[in-house]
Amino acid sequence: MDAIRQSLAGWPDGLAAPWPVLQQSGGYFDPGSLALLAAATSAGKTTVIANLAMHWLGMDDSTEYIWWSCEMPAPLLVVKCLALLVRMLGGTTDPGMMDVLEQHRITGWLTPDVHAASQWLESRADRLHLLDDPTITASNLAEYCVQAKKHAESQGRRIGAILIDYAQELTPSDPGDIALRMEHLSREIEVSTTAVRLRRLAQDLNAPVIAAAQLNREDAHDPDRLPELERIRESARPGQNASLALGLRNARMAGDGTLPGESDAEIAAGIAALVSQATATGWMPVPPRPYTATPRKVTEAWRSGARLAIAEQFGSHAELLEIFTLKDRLRGCTALVAPLAALWPSGLIVQPQRIYTPPATLRRGEQGLLAKYFGAAAPTNGTKNGTAKNALGEGVVP
Repeated sequence: MDAIRQSLAGWPDGLAAPWPVLQQSGGYFDPGSLALLAAATSAGKTTVIANLAMHWLGMDDSTEYIWWSCEMPAPLLVVKCLALLVRMLGGTTDPGMMDVLEQHRITGWLTPDVHAASQWLESRADRLHLLDDPTITASNLAEYCVQAKKHAESQGRRIGAILIDYAQELTPSDPGDIALRMEHLSREIEVSTTAVRLRRLAQDLNAPVIAAAQLNREDAHDPDRLPELERIRESARPGQNASLALGLRNARMAGDGTLPGESDAEIAAGIAALVSQATATGWMPVPPRPYTATPRKVTEAWRSGARLAIAEQFGSHAELLEIFTLKDRLRGCTALVAPLAALWPSGLIVQPQRIYTPPATLRRGEQGLLAKYFGAAAPTNGTKNGTAKNALGEGVVP
């Protein structure tokens, strides 16, 4: 027991996500553990990984990060990072990936904001390992990481995290491996084996391995489907091996309601009118906080309030990105949702200044005013007059 106590006394803190509202619902990536970012296609997995990488890269100069991606070649990963760095570093412009790419490819001249972002990233380039070989295997990656760890330690550094984008595209080992010469080897076995090897890699390096994972395709545009570990494409094993599992839901990709208006001026006027009506009927602005993932009507009401606040703060240039805590073995934070704002076109993810919380009791009309634009279903208690008695009062996170 003495050895265990000494080990616990020196147990390292997990890497904190850069958003306090997510930290409240389990946003810590612990050394020696596998963490999943589960989402449907185009929900924002690569964008979240890029935000994590840039935030952690700027924290100190004694940590290195390894990022393997099959989604983009390394040059485009750099372009993506430069676009969000412009906003992260306080630039006055808001370039997207194509803007940054065209500055490099066509004009050959970088704006001051992009130049500053480029210098920031270049000064830290020796601590960011970008791998884009689509044929790399989990075994190859483990070998690379071990060598990178030895080199980092020789420089007085350590490996902070390994980022995988995404898990289903990383095969477990070389095709010549005896396990893969089985005639009828299924994709489920491949994905399961990869998940086991990623967890072992985290333990061997004593660093978190953060792997994106695709959910089933039918989840992409269905507003009724919430992220669930059981919906990980091809195998549920990654969810079983993960110590932390986060699910992403992009309100725009899920098909939630649209903003009131088309031009920026119309949207601003429409949002101001909605805010006035909402606050008059009991919606209250509060600092961002996690809200419950169940029951559904409670979640939808809080989602409407979060989208309203984000639209008020950022107009049409942002969308609600919800991060669900699906599993957290260490902290036990589950069934909570952290509301964040994804800014476009840069891709920077920020915590909104406030969200609007629903009143404990909503009349059908009050819910409807936000449901029209933000997709929340009107509550009902089955009465003929349509009045919902305390429909949203129970289960709301205080």
